[in-house]
Amino acid sequence: MRGLRLLQKHGVEYNIRTIVNRVNDDHPLGVHRFLHDEAGTDRMQFIPVVERINADGLTLYQEGGAVSERSVLPEQFGRFLSVIFDEWVRHDVGRIYVQTFEAALSNWLGRANSGMCVFNETCGTGLAIEHNGDLYSCDHFVEPAYLLGNIR
Repeated sequence: MRGLRLLQKHGVEYNIRTIVNRVNDDHPLGVHRFLHDEAGTDRMQFIPVVERINADGLTLYQEGGAVSERSVLPEQFGRFLSVIFDEWVRHDVGRIYVQTFEAALSNWLGRANSGMCVFNETCGTGLAIEHNGDLYSCDHFVEPAYLLGNIR
């Protein structure tokens, strides 16, 4: 929260990315109200935890057919977003930016790039730069196999 308050104090634009997992998935309105009322943000992103378990029992990278106990179930994530959407439609349209809903609307309006690869024809326009300068073409694939290079 100190870092967030520092960004707000200096007028730095930011989004709060909230990871939805099996702990917070049953509390969408609580999460939304915290982000807006307590954190004071009007820009939100919700990302599901899908942590794969590979054959060795490790939870590394995009390998494996099973998911960990921390991973949100598809129905839970859908319900989470539905509740947030209902709140957004009733009270927040035009005031609060929720990435998933804005991207869906952009796609529905026929725009070429919605800002989220899951709504686009191809992935690779959501660059991610890690703290050490490593560059990836998508923030969903920040893994050694997808490393493009380093900005240094």
